[in-house]
Amino acid sequence: MKKLLSIALFFTFNFLLYAQDSERLTLDQAIQIGLQNSNTIKQVRSQLEQSRYSLQSWKLYYASNAMLSVDAPKYTNNFREVPDPQTGKIHIIRQDWVSHRAFMIVNQPILITDGNLYLKNSLYNLRQPDDITYQSDITLNYNQPLFKTSTRKISLNIAEINLDRARLNYAKEKRNLIYNITERFFNLLKTQKRLEMAQEAVKRSQNIYEMAKTKYRAGVYTEMDLLRDKVEMANDQTTLMNLSVEYKDHLKAFLVFIGHKNDHEIDIAHIFSLDTLAITESQLLQEAIKNDPDKRISEMDIKLRELDVKQVDAQSQFSIDMNLEYGFSQIENRLDRLLSQPDRSQIASISFNIPLWDSGQNKQSVLAAQENLTGAKLHFKSVNDQLELHVAEIYSSLEKNKKLLEITETNKRDAEKSYQYRLMMYNAGNITSEDLARARDQLNQASLNNLNAKIEYMLAVEQVRKLLTEIEEQQ
Repeated sequence: MKKLLSIALFFTFNFLLYAQDSERLTLDQAIQIGLQNSNTIKQVRSQLEQSRYSLQSWKLYYASNAMLSVDAPKYTNNFREVPDPQTGKIHIIRQDWVSHRAFMIVNQPILITDGNLYLKNSLYNLRQPDDITYQSDITLNYNQPLFKTSTRKISLNIAEINLDRARLNYAKEKRNLIYNITERFFNLLKTQKRLEMAQEAVKRSQNIYEMAKTKYRAGVYTEMDLLRDKVEMANDQTTLMNLSVEYKDHLKAFLVFIGHKNDHEIDIAHIFSLDTLAITESQLLQEAIKNDPDKRISEMDIKLRELDVKQVDAQSQFSIDMNLEYGFSQIENRLDRLLSQPDRSQIASISFNIPLWDSGQNKQSVLAAQENLTGAKLHFKSVNDQLELHVAEIYSSLEKNKKLLEITETNKRDAEKSYQYRLMMYNAGNITSEDLARARDQLNQASLNNLNAKIEYMLAVEQVRKLLTEIEEQQ
């Protein structure tokens, strides 16, 4: 028994020393550490950046761009068929020449009409053994699709929605992580408070045991009563040792969860704050519908699937392409005369793209896209139904734990008064140690019930706050 008492005293002293010398970690600090180190947050943040770059890429698609292509030089030595203009006979001769070509195109996509405006400029030089030729071409081209769904605009809309979706998903994961850290912190806090209650229980049982020994020496206490008090003290000391180990294990698991790498002792610090939320269930549901990220994400998924249907269906649409070209061209054997008298060139054409037969492949692709759209709409309805259920459960939990907290607070006060009264009666010799032990057990149980009610109420409040948090603040 002395050995057990020494071990219990060691654990108690070690915990007190640990609590005094360790760093005190608050809930806000734990949340900030978790947000910085969470792999989930890093992953969704990377997805957010990816969506942002994708949207910027599509926006820049409609900006001006230029390309230069140069062949300098190109040597050719081969046989070639050359018709005789007088006889019409074909002669095969060997040709040997060196050519240079520079080609530049400036492209300006038109967002409003989904057309393209091109400015083309080319310079060509051909050197043969007995001849030198220079050619210059400058043309302005305009291509305009007609009666055709703009897949480029659809892709731009998809990129915009994907960015908004990534923002909401990031806010959702951030909000979930904050609640998960808070929940684990409060459960760790409960273990810490249970440990403090166990310390108080050990002090009470030790005091009772010391009084029992005094009474036993005075001859007013039996040896059996003394042994009973000694066993009760040993039980409280065992509970204290177990809770000391449990608290350290839970603390280590919590630090791993938030990604805190420490090289010194850490403890948690928190002041109980039992806030009261004045809100009705209907008000909570309205706020939850407005702020719920899953609902808004599912709405965006419907829009994305609708755009998918349009994009797939556009692949088999009848369309017309109108092409206009105006430019100047000249061929000379001297470079300084190349731009002296250019010849104009004008081209206007309309081409028809008529899908005839594709074995029904595109039709099946459209049907698949429509089924995806149907699935997105069903998921949206399911999210709404689940949200109403979730809100009802959270509000019910808040009200239940609020009432339970009031009951346990009253019960704890009554148990404390009862214990103090019975302790005075015990000191006066009016009741036995067994009667006092029952009062002590009632006090321990009432304190534990009150602690559990506090933690559950605090978690219920955090769940309500999670629903009330405006998602824009998290973005």
